[in-house]
Amino acid sequence: MPNKQSQFEQAEKFLMQKKYFQASELLTKCYSQHQNFRTNYLLFKALTKSQQDHAAVDLAQDYLNSYIADNDLFSELLKAMGQDHQYIAMRILYQQLEPCMKDTEQTFFDETILQFEQQADPLWIRKIVFESAGMELVPPSEQRRLLKKIYSLPVKLLVNIAPNILASTTIHPLIKVDLLDTLRKLKINESFDFVFINGEHYQVSPAKLPNEQSSEVKKRLFALLPDHTDQALLVAQQAEISLKLLLLYPFATTIIKVNHGWLDALVKGETAALSISEKEIAVKLTELLDQWA
Repeated sequence: MPNKQSQFEQAEKFLMQKKYFQASELLTKCYSQHQNFRTNYLLFKALTKSQQDHAAVDLAQDYLNSYIADNDLFSELLKAMGQDHQYIAMRILYQQLEPCMKDTEQTFFDETILQFEQQADPLWIRKIVFESAGMELVPPSEQRRLLKKIYSLPVKLLVNIAPNILASTTIHPLIKVDLLDTLRKLKINESFDFVFINGEHYQVSPAKLPNEQSSEVKKRLFALLPDHTDQALLVAQQAEISLKLLLLYPFATTIIKVNHGWLDALVKGETAALSISEKEIAVKLTELLDQWA
């Protein structure tokens, strides 16, 4: 059986000969045996050249700091994302890096992303927009699938679709929260009508919303959990808390009191220590999570 070095050398020859599928197969074997940036990048090239852009973008995440530290590599990554219709992910990545860029870099990469968005297939766009119009009529599992498709649209179209989703009373709250958080990452300042789980309407501006991942309420509730020898149980309880707090986004801080009463309600469904209005919310959270499963 050929050793790793000979496989790597053969893969390099395949790249030079433009035999990209063969190169990607060998480099995948090399990368599984020993991960380093050189192999990662050559495999990335082989995958993009063989039109396996989705796999290439996933692979680049292993060394994302290396790709974004070099303008040429970052351009290659953006090209792969653009060819895979990852327009929203492109914009979010750019927004994260923009503060560290020079003015000339900001202009160049902003225009690069805009060019990819303008090249989006009109038929593909119309199909997704048409499907998204029926999101309210399908179950949460189908709503999740449609949301992934919507995220392959250019940002302007996402912003156009967002009001119908956020103001819906039948689209699952976790779908709406996911969309809100995506709009937050895109720094969208526009104000949207948002129907919360209690049926009330609120005006929200995504760019001004907190990052749920850094939720102080979640951290404090996690700290109340008893010490576990069963790590699987601890992970399950933390996941339960996280999902239920997501259902309350962006109002969890004003609704949840960090105490053992709320902890028992979120983890065990025990609501005896809660007020009548709090019990209603706790029961609603369980119902919505059951619908999501």
